[in-house]
Amino acid sequence: MMVSTRLWLAGTVSVHRDTKLADTLLKQVCRCAQILRPLLVLTDGWAAYPGSIRRAFRQKVKKEGSRGRACLQIWPQLQIGTVIKRTHKKRVVEITRRMAHGVLEQAERLLEMSQGGTVLNTAFIERLNGTFRQRLASLTRRCRHGATRIQALHCGMYLIGHLQFLLAAS
Repeated sequence: MMVSTRLWLAGTVSVHRDTKLADTLLKQVCRCAQILRPLLVLTDGWAAYPGSIRRAFRQKVKKEGSRGRACLQIWPQLQIGTVIKRTHKKRVVEITRRMAHGVLEQAERLLEMSQGGTVLNTAFIERLNGTFRQRLASLTRRCRHGATRIQALHCGMYLIGHLQFLLAAS
């Protein structure tokens, strides 16, 4: 989600939460973020995210005078932050913020430019996820059955994501 405009950049739906899902999502985000450099990406503690971000946000760089295949280089201005919340009895008791890639000072500068606060946090995307769960019954946690029609769930997710952007813009 682009914080300054509340523009939701991408989303994907899958039966399984795995690296393939993260790769698909981050490739979509990368296509949307081609002109947005420098870039700050904040994630929760899911281990698949940092690797998927690095795979999505890299480009071929041919070194002068070298032969063979071009090297894949991560965008030099990419910052990846991770926010992990530890809960006890449904209450957040500890928040750990760390950089998975990049420099904390640069990430804080980008965060300030985005008007998204002063510390690394995932509040905006957590609110959007809450909205999805509220309005799409098959996304609720602990529901008795998952979505039987992934395509319908995918369309519903995009509809809600775009409506949220329009409501924030008005």
